[in-house]
This record gives sequence, structure tokens and C-alpha cells, in this order.
Amino acid sequence: MARADLSHQLSVNTIGPHHLIRTYLPEKLKSSSTIYCSMSWAEGSAFAPMPAYNISKAVLNALTVQYALSYTDEGFTFMAIHPGWLRTDMGGQDADLSVEEGATAVWEMVSSCTQTQNGQFMNIHIPGSESYTWDIIPW
Repeated sequence: MARADLSHQLSVNTIGPHHLIRTYLPEKLKSSSTIYCSMSWAEGSAFAPMPAYNISKAVLNALTVQYALSYTDEGFTFMAIHPGWLRTDMGGQDADLSVEEGATAVWEMVSSCTQTQNGQFMNIHIPGSESYTWDIIPW
């Protein structure tokens, strides 16, 4: 694993979301409730041959949990979501879902999320799918 690749993946997938949260958190503390969703990846803690990407997503999951623990009393919900295997440049044309299907499923999850999802890594739900069942993903 190249050092530059790890630095890039951590910058994009972990440090970037952290800076985004820290930037908007003071304003959001004034609201009664806020939901923050990080886009993770179900294979991010497993054995796919993309070590820098996997590490960055595992760190993102840990960051999400730490924010969830820190801001529960303020009514915040922080969760990581697996948006599905999407047909993108990274996912390829053989992926399960279109970007639109994945985005719709993420929006449905965010719209119906409750405090019980705080700190969790959640799988999207696609009706009739055995892969996308709105489960908690262990990591």
C-alpha cells in the first residue's frame, strides 16, 4: 500500500467528513435534532483488495461512533450507511444498483431514522433484495 494512497483516502473519506462536521456543528447545536450520515462501505472492514480505501472507511465508522457518543444528549443521530454497490466509475457496470436507487434508499433511511440508529452502521433497504435488508452491519 502506497503512503500517498493511504494519505489521499484518509483525507477524502475521514478527514474531510470530520472537518465538515466540525464546521457545521456549532450551528446545528442550536437545532432540536440533527441527523448526520456518513457514506461508508460494507466491505470497508473486510478483505477486498483495496487496503487504503478499507482503512479509511473503517476509520470513518469509528469517527461516526465517537460523534454519536459525544452528542447523544443534544439529540443528534450519527450513523454510517452502506449505500449499496452502485454503478459508478468505482462500482462498475456489474454493480447491483443504479446511483438513483442507492440515493433513494439512503434518503428513505435518513427520513425514517430514529435515535436507535445512533452510532450504528446501517445497510440500506431495497424491497425484495436479500443483500439490502436495513440491517445493522457489524464492523
